[in-house]
Amino acid sequence: GGVCHFFVPCAKVIGNSGVDSDPEADGNGVDHVLDRIDKGQGGHGRRTRGAGMDVKRILDLQRAGVDAEGTLGRFAGNSALYEKYLMKFPLDGTFAKIGPALRAGEWDAALNAVHTLKGISGNLGMDRLCRACTGTAVLLRSGDHPAAEGSYGELRSAHREIIALLCPSEEE
Repeated sequence: GGVCHFFVPCAKVIGNSGVDSDPEADGNGVDHVLDRIDKGQGGHGRRTRGAGMDVKRILDLQRAGVDAEGTLGRFAGNSALYEKYLMKFPLDGTFAKIGPALRAGEWDAALNAVHTLKGISGNLGMDRLCRACTGTAVLLRSGDHPAAEGSYGELRSAHREIIALLCPSEEE
């Protein structure tokens, strides 16, 4: 497996020195995102966030159903801490347990894994993935196993999209 690259050096990053605005912004929300993220300050006016996040990646995450702005708020604006936990996500084995458990009819194991992934994705602001997990969990709890198996496609799609953003292929 390759190394995951999410936060990369970039001319336009949010860093300890404040906000670098993109003069070529075309109304796609970059300035809005930068303004919201720049408000992450700790006590006594000191910035608590880390070295910086690549704005394009933040916007890509948002398009993939990740509430990067809200989650940075939950991390007190500390992008280094958010980065630390985002980078651990692809290493988590919870998702890999869901498909085999569903195929084997191990409903309790599937529910346990889905519920765990729901918590992880919710804490990281992965709203689309969290909603997919919630839907599958509801179906498993209600005993509608065929529908739970059918819902796995959306869950897998949401997970793959996030992994693709966090761990782009070497060719990109």
